[in-house]
Amino acid sequence: MKSIRKILALALVFCMVLGLGTAAFAEEKVTLSLWACNSMMSAEEMKIPEEEWYISAAIKRFEEAHPGVTIEISAYDDNAQVLNDFKAATLAGYGPDIVCFMNGPVLLDIAAGLLPLNDYLDADHLDNLVGWETCAEDMDASKTIYGIPYAGQSVACFAYNRELIAQAGLDFDANPPRTIDEFYAALDAIRDAGILPFHLDESYPALLLYGLGVWWEQLSGTDGIIAHTLGDAKYVDDEGFLFMLEEYRKFYENEWINSDTATSADNYNVFLQGGCALCTFGIWDQATFEEAMGDNFGILPVPTAIEEDIDKLTAVGGIGACLGIANFSKHPDIAAEFAMFLTTRDEMVQYYTTNPSVPARVDITAADIGMGDNENFAKMIEMASGIYFWPDNCMSSDAANLYYTFPCQVLVGNMTPMELAEMLDEAQED
Repeated sequence: MKSIRKILALALVFCMVLGLGTAAFAEEKVTLSLWACNSMMSAEEMKIPEEEWYISAAIKRFEEAHPGVTIEISAYDDNAQVLNDFKAATLAGYGPDIVCFMNGPVLLDIAAGLLPLNDYLDADHLDNLVGWETCAEDMDASKTIYGIPYAGQSVACFAYNRELIAQAGLDFDANPPRTIDEFYAALDAIRDAGILPFHLDESYPALLLYGLGVWWEQLSGTDGIIAHTLGDAKYVDDEGFLFMLEEYRKFYENEWINSDTATSADNYNVFLQGGCALCTFGIWDQATFEEAMGDNFGILPVPTAIEEDIDKLTAVGGIGACLGIANFSKHPDIAAEFAMFLTTRDEMVQYYTTNPSVPARVDITAADIGMGDNENFAKMIEMASGIYFWPDNCMSSDAANLYYTFPCQVLVGNMTPMELAEMLDEAQED
């Protein structure tokens, strides 16, 4: 009898210890660090307190469903800086658990610090999200996937002021310029009517990134741009790249852009106040432009450099970012679960109601996010069906850093297109 009692007592002690161990595990505190690029927060969100951002609310929902998990966010407004800081974190073996950054071949530069996600992905995500190739090795979704496409399909083109366009004797609604020559003739007509065509701050080359980059993609192709990143081609030999830069210079030479564009620090306020006829435009600014201009706001596809696109609504964009997990994270499973949570249908619907984008999930419609009757949004959905992928997302991070910094010097005549091409080649070789 004593033996049985002893065994029962030992069993009770064992159960208590096991119970304490389970409770202790359940109460384990996990803190994850999230580095968020500006694809997670719109420009409008950045003007309000962080606790009112969509991502802050999403984090709270995840934390409530996962007691003991805390997610701390570090917000970046510079995509290149995210990549540079993540490179440093990879070398140190310490840094963020989850990162939102540019996708495309630029991932090759930081793949050494990223966790392959193929084994984490479920059918819901693989079947309903588009853009997996932009997050995969060699832009091939059948290979290693390093990120989850996030958050929406961006569309970038030009916005125009209907009243000012009409004052110049033009009608972009009925007869939008579709070729480069037609576009330039329209810019001449606007200028000659005493109206400034563009007012931009090109210290960050929005005219290239959100407009003329289409011409580089059309003439060199995505594969041709990626060839630079892979070390198989030189910028000095890229006729599409040099053509784009030569055309870029014409905007300054022909007085189609403000003379202080290199130092202006004003990229669209002058446009919103009726001080110029056109502006670079991205879908992320739609709400701001519509609120400020009402029916006076129109959208102009980027004129085409190739004849075969003459009937197409041409634009640059696509899914420009992704969510990745650091392979040095101490909690990769819960980090991956959070990234998957952010890209579920329910979360994506909530995201798009705050940050309008063409949905990256095929199971979300314009009506689902309250945009079913918006004509501008419908036009951008049409553009997205044949979008040209962001050229800068196809560049190495070292080359992209220069591409964000020096084109303005080409624009105002302080540097030639060939000099910039040589600079990019040197950065690529290093």
